[in-house]
Amino acid sequence: MAALPALDTPVLDPKDPEERVYVIFAFAKDLDTGETISTITDVVIAAGSYDQATADFTANAALDVNAAAMLSGSPATIVSAPTKVAQLTISGTAGVDYRLQARIVTTGGPAGARTLVLAAILPVREA
Repeated sequence: MAALPALDTPVLDPKDPEERVYVIFAFAKDLDTGETISTITDVVIAAGSYDQATADFTANAALDVNAAAMLSGSPATIVSAPTKVAQLTISGTAGVDYRLQARIVTTGGPAGARTLVLAAILPVREA
């Protein structure tokens, strides 16, 4: 599979397969004045490997054929910080890196409704 450029994708602290960890996507810097999150379209996940030297993520579904099972429940905005989206992650395969991508639709900005996407790399490692 071809590598996907990370495009300033943050690499999160590693998670143990036994941990339940929220991944937080902060959209504030991408929102215009008066613009808010209207809808969380989805959060998707892919298993693969992340190369820190090149900042490339190479998807490889064979590393975890059930990667989607890491997403527990639906993503939600954080009530106390409504420009952030939280997604609970569980399990995962030790030694695998996961790329999570959150997609939202905005409302109220000068450009009208927009679709915005943020990504994060979540390494899963045994503690």
